[in-house]
Amino acid sequence: MEGDFIHIKIHHGGSFSMEGPLTYDGGEVSIFRDCDSERISYFRLVRMAKDVGFKDGDELYYTIPECSLDEGIDLLHDDNSVLKMLNFAKKNNLAEIYVKHKGHESNLVNQRSGTGNKEKLPEENTKSKRSKLTSKKRDKRTWTAEEEKLLIDILHQMNDSSWKVDTGHKSGYLTYIEKEMAKVLPHADLKADPHIKSKVKILKKQLSYVLEIMQNGSGFGWDDEMKMVVGDRDTYMGWAKSREGAGPLYMKPMVNFDKLCEVYASDLAQGGSAKGPGEQEVAEDESPVHAEPTSEPNKKNVAQAQDNTNPSGSSRQGRKRTYLDDEAAELGLVSVSNTLAKFLEAEQENAKTMSGLQQALFHEAEVHEQTSANRTKLLDILQNLEDLTDEEVVMAVRVIGRDAGQTELFLKMRDKYQVVFVRQELEAAKK
Repeated sequence: MEGDFIHIKIHHGGSFSMEGPLTYDGGEVSIFRDCDSERISYFRLVRMAKDVGFKDGDELYYTIPECSLDEGIDLLHDDNSVLKMLNFAKKNNLAEIYVKHKGHESNLVNQRSGTGNKEKLPEENTKSKRSKLTSKKRDKRTWTAEEEKLLIDILHQMNDSSWKVDTGHKSGYLTYIEKEMAKVLPHADLKADPHIKSKVKILKKQLSYVLEIMQNGSGFGWDDEMKMVVGDRDTYMGWAKSREGAGPLYMKPMVNFDKLCEVYASDLAQGGSAKGPGEQEVAEDESPVHAEPTSEPNKKNVAQAQDNTNPSGSSRQGRKRTYLDDEAAELGLVSVSNTLAKFLEAEQENAKTMSGLQQALFHEAEVHEQTSANRTKLLDILQNLEDLTDEEVVMAVRVIGRDAGQTELFLKMRDKYQVVFVRQELEAAKK
């Protein structure tokens, strides 16, 4: 049986650059057109890649549509991974594949560093460069709707618990979520790091995009009834190009938006990147050496630094200036938070009004549908009444059928009364 036909674009002859955002530098592009998706397997892809220079020891990677290489690339290594790629490819009828040629990374590093020699990199650096691409992918996991809903439900429940603090969540909250999710979905094998940690970051990023769209969308906007981004697709995609991961939000319902907003809206109001003690950019079992310190240690460290470097006594002025900056920042954050709260309140009122209008429209549609069905029944009955002429049948449909109440009354009558009712209505219409 034939499946969908897709085009396969293979990037080859170049190399991945892992300095800054992940890119594929140099090489060529070959396109295999109209490939039957039902007949594509891992080994067939390898044979296709060999036609353009794939060799033993090379690797194949595919990209997820509308995602950058940094967040949307995965390794092709068996038929299951090919099926995942094909599921993404069906959207645009295109699969995009990159050939990672063995040994190209070290050459690229030498060229960029300007050494131009064949000196080997230290072993640990070589391993780090070689594993960077695949280590990025260990964080990638396709979440089901059930898993995502459960995660957001748990986060929402934590809102009123001791886990939530003014700056986010307490340290260890990801491990707590892992245990709670395991109770409901024991076979999901979702780990605090990287799975839950990565998903939480994505959810916060998506929410920040939606809040931005609500305030500044032009040519597109947020439909709070359908919980999705709507409007002109080209305009939206142009806006999304500069916002990593925003593209897939278009016309995709965020069914858990309201709960997600309650969990993170206040955090996003505090500058868009507020982090709690448990949301540092390190694994939970490591000491948060690079964690963002709280305001008190900041003040102490600033004071100590000024005491050490400025013995003339100007440290007092430095401390005063720091406190004034903190107070101004706090007032600004409070103002932003209050503005967002009022905005969300107005959105909720609008949602209630829209809901009332929608119910009224549904009721009107139901009445119209019932009236149309009754008129059809009226015609069927009149055609079968033997005591009526053809002219009387046509006139009765026009006279009785224009009044929904009269039509319902006629349908409830017994046969012998229906003829009398019709003739009385026709006589009354002549006057």
